[in-house]
Amino acid sequence: MRVSSNTWWAFVTITTVGYGDCFPLTVNGRFVAAGLMVGGIALVRVVTATLASWIVEKVAGRAEVEENAVAATEQQVEALRSEVAELKDMIRALAPAGGSAPDDFSGGSSG
Repeated sequence: MRVSSNTWWAFVTITTVGYGDCFPLTVNGRFVAAGLMVGGIALVRVVTATLASWIVEKVAGRAEVEENAVAATEQQVEALRSEVAELKDMIRALAPAGGSAPDDFSGGSSG
């Protein structure tokens, strides 16, 4: 084997093309084939990177939506707590002076 044959074999093996019986014999043919191999690998890399980027964007967008939903829910819970506190105060103010209204309006739930 000559040096160019060894180099060709190494390049074909590294790019996993694995030419069998048909392969270019001239130096120019091997350069063209090497360019096609590198171009093919580059194309696969670009498609894979684009797909991975799209997946990451979708996952990040979904996480952001979930975070916003949690923040909105926490704000709603706080608004409801303040409303309940106001209602308790109104009920206490309307209760007869005899004290027949209970002091605890929790309804038996803990929370």
